[in-house]
Amino acid sequence: MKSSYVLFSLGKVKYALRLEEVVQIVKNENILDVPKASRYVIGVMNLRGEVFPVIDLRQRFGLVAEKEDRKKRIIVVKVLNRTFGILVDDVREIVEIEDEKIERSVSSIYGLKESMIDGLVKEGNELIILLNIKEVIESQEEVKVAK
Repeated sequence: MKSSYVLFSLGKVKYALRLEEVVQIVKNENILDVPKASRYVIGVMNLRGEVFPVIDLRQRFGLVAEKEDRKKRIIVVKVLNRTFGILVDDVREIVEIEDEKIERSVSSIYGLKESMIDGLVKEGNELIILLNIKEVIESQEEVKVAK
């Protein structure tokens, strides 16, 4: 069986989210600052009357912030009936991945804890990390991803 994923990148590392969790993908615009928010919540966004927090995935993963880039996008996701925006470097494409190609028994990779990873897929010489976005958002644990 195949499942659809939104493929995106942070630096040179590719990640993917299940398409069913993604509401839409928007440009990195109109984010309002929120005082005293956690360091990786960069503000809130109002999209068609719905206001939700925007998380900078680079900061969440302890990566160095990059200069503003036109390719940056916000992936709007719905997790536990709540909406969040996830700021990423670049959204690549929507891909179909066969379930049998997914390596599910992953203890950790690049510093991400096991619960944040749904699996790994090898594409040629590259790895795609399938994120458990619910755990990435909910976890209070500090994450330091290797570069």
